[in-house]
Amino acid sequence: MASGDLPFQYDIGRRRNYEGRGQEVQIQNIKAYVCQPASDTNKAVILVHDIFGWQFPDTRYVADIIASNGYTIICPDFFLGKVPWTPNDHWQNFGDWLKDRDPMKVDKTVDTVLKYLKEQYNAIKIGIVGFSWGGMAVHHVMLTNPELKAGVSLYGIIRDSETRYNLLNPTFFIFGEKDHTISLKQMAEKPKFCPCDLGDVFDYQPLGYEVSIEHIKAYVKKPSFHTNAAVLVIHDIFGWQLPNLRYIADLVASSGYITICPDFFKGGDPWKPSNDISQLNEWLKTRDPKNIDREIGVVLKYLKEECNVTRIGVIGFCWGGSAVHHLMLNYFIFSAGVSIYGVVNLMEDNFNLKNPTYFIVAEKDEYIPLDQITQLTKKLEQQCKVDFEVKIYPGQTHGFVHRKKEDINPQDKPYIEEARKDMLAWLCKYI
Repeated sequence: MASGDLPFQYDIGRRRNYEGRGQEVQIQNIKAYVCQPASDTNKAVILVHDIFGWQFPDTRYVADIIASNGYTIICPDFFLGKVPWTPNDHWQNFGDWLKDRDPMKVDKTVDTVLKYLKEQYNAIKIGIVGFSWGGMAVHHVMLTNPELKAGVSLYGIIRDSETRYNLLNPTFFIFGEKDHTISLKQMAEKPKFCPCDLGDVFDYQPLGYEVSIEHIKAYVKKPSFHTNAAVLVIHDIFGWQLPNLRYIADLVASSGYITICPDFFKGGDPWKPSNDISQLNEWLKTRDPKNIDREIGVVLKYLKEECNVTRIGVIGFCWGGSAVHHLMLNYFIFSAGVSIYGVVNLMEDNFNLKNPTYFIVAEKDEYIPLDQITQLTKKLEQQCKVDFEVKIYPGQTHGFVHRKKEDINPQDKPYIEEARKDMLAWLCKYI
């Protein structure tokens, strides 16, 4: 990963010659800096440091300012004894350094500190403030911890793949206009995960059949002749029974593949256009596109034992496109993959795909901005050792490959057909 792609790549700034007015304490396995106000209070603030750590003088200076305004302030070591980043460290090593310092994994430390504040300082009202790395942590805990009455995230990067924005309590976001790490566009545009338009539901009678495979159901279509090649088709948020998806499965089967479209929601309800968008986060908690490994194992076993399959590819749409990216990073068994407008987490460290992958992208996809596609392409170019291609289809919107009818969208028909042909050509080339 090139240094220009790394978060928090900034100068340490002017380090203050400041020791702090508070004291260091030990809370179970966590060290922390604590400063109390001049008068008793039941209000407290947790201060989350940046990559330079909990002992950074500038951080303690801010902690003391907050304490002087009537709060018990505590700045724990969220790195749990691991060394902070230093200005002398090489940015090429930042990805590895960050792996065990994930700002999304601070919940246990926050819970320990909350308990400490309540028991030692009788804190009743508790807020949280964080800088950069800590700003990301603040955004995370304000989505997950209702005990925190208010939060302030100062120039914290928000992950492009983040799907949740239903903050539990008031949160203030502070940004710098000329922040080279966080663009103004990123501040203004909240990334979205598709509860997208259902589109044109096809009036289509599928040619295959449904089967039960251990704990899941699946749609299967076989070609007219014997083959040992198969393609796994992963549905979008609208589920495995959507006629449009089965049309695509039948289309792929007509090219000589056994196609199988399992229910990755395991009997759970798919998303419906009439659903309340405010409930999406709860709905997604049990439908993580990265949490499909058990189902993948079941399907692979079925294809090998029941269909004598020896070569397997995978395609996925939207939610399923994200799942394809996950599979191509973790499974060697898939000969090829096609991710069709799947949201990709650009904060991931690993973009070293294990097998050839084709990314189909709509130019006017409101859920996946083109600047994200540029970043994805760059990361793949830097890390990926197998063949890949990212192709943008002009004028198209999210869902165009499988949610648009060609006959009622004549202006889009050439691109719909082109994308489907490209998908099949990629599968043919590598399977």
